[in-house]
Amino acid sequence: MTFKTTIITVFIVFTFLSSGNAGTKWQYVTSMPNARYGHDVALGNDGKIYVMGGAVYDHKKIRKYNDGEFSNLVFDPVKNKWRVLEPVPGWIKNRNEFYYYDDTINNWIGVKKTEDRKDFYRVTWPEKQIGRILQISPEELKNTNFQRQGDGVAITFAIDGRIIWTGGNGKWAGPGENIVLPFDPVKGKWPETISKRIYYSEYSYGDRTVHQTAIPSMNERRMDHEAVTLSDGKIFVLGGYYEITKEVIKNRQFSPTGKTEVLNSVECYDPKTNTWEFKKPMFNKRYLFAAVVGRDNKIYVFGGCGRYNKKTRKFTVYNTTEVYDPETDTWIYRAPMPEGLFTIAGALGADGRIYIMGGSRAHVDDPPLRNVFIYDPIADSWEKGPSMNLPRSTLAAVATPDGKIYAIGGTDAGAYNKVKGILNTFLPQDKKLYEGQVQDTVEMLDTGSN
Repeated sequence: MTFKTTIITVFIVFTFLSSGNAGTKWQYVTSMPNARYGHDVALGNDGKIYVMGGAVYDHKKIRKYNDGEFSNLVFDPVKNKWRVLEPVPGWIKNRNEFYYYDDTINNWIGVKKTEDRKDFYRVTWPEKQIGRILQISPEELKNTNFQRQGDGVAITFAIDGRIIWTGGNGKWAGPGENIVLPFDPVKGKWPETISKRIYYSEYSYGDRTVHQTAIPSMNERRMDHEAVTLSDGKIFVLGGYYEITKEVIKNRQFSPTGKTEVLNSVECYDPKTNTWEFKKPMFNKRYLFAAVVGRDNKIYVFGGCGRYNKKTRKFTVYNTTEVYDPETDTWIYRAPMPEGLFTIAGALGADGRIYIMGGSRAHVDDPPLRNVFIYDPIADSWEKGPSMNLPRSTLAAVATPDGKIYAIGGTDAGAYNKVKGILNTFLPQDKKLYEGQVQDTVEMLDTGSN
């Protein structure tokens, strides 16, 4: 094949991938303040959409936030508007240093309490603001230093109206956590944190941040797992993975080994007993899958991946549908997905059907997809739905009672791997083709209009 033929062929592929889908029912709503992937989403009792965690990007500043300063957002579908929420509490330096969100500059500011004036604080961050004196009410202060990023987190709403944050990365490139933290959306507050000094011997000690919450941690550390709430208020966390660590300083420090453990384990939190209990595990060990509670109060698990093979550069990707019955603590297989996919998102539509969006196939270079597959739990059958406007992987999805489904963020980077390495090398700068990026865009499908 000549180079000219290659260009024509690749250009046709690009045109096909990037062309709009005529008559599509997906439409864009207001984009998030920051792009992200690896996040999760839950619908609140107030009808608002809460997005938390993820690897957050700001393309305007060409930077990635390796911390949690913009991890948590809320979207009001009525006002079509996003708002930044308080970050998850992280490690604190001392009780006199805080952060608060300054609406006038749309950014977080670090402050330190002055010694002589009540409710007055001196700015310590960012650099351009250092030394500035501000009067701040105690309600505006946040007990965080932004280190808890939350990439790979799973969230779900408890029946008492709180959001339950489970697992994820404690910080950038962390090995995974078993942490469980509630967020009160009415008060806009996370649990308080305190710094507790741990003495390892007569001569050595370390400071550890303790979250003031009564909810115990999960039994296992988890990232890229799923969390759901059943009608009786019990919360289930499923699958995921964690990085194996080794002890480098006795009782004090653990270092990641680079080896991972993929999980099929299932844990159930009972708010009545305030305990976690292992339940029947899934058939397959998986992460980056979708889990949805159906109208029958059963848990439906779709797709996902297992281990990665460095030689073939492929993941073990599943097309299986597994269904868990909490009454009998048993799993069964149902009709498999049309194809094996991971990095997908799922949501239960108002019509009782389950919508599976986006994702990627097995090979590491396979592009993210625009595909939407719809599963009917009653008929145990699949059909293809209207494709999204953009290909997305590691996105999040949520459905609202009025029949709308939202596909939020994710990444379409890699969607054009086959063209960017060839065409963009030879094209002028102003003619280079789109190569994909982490998304701040949000799409909405109105199933009620069918």
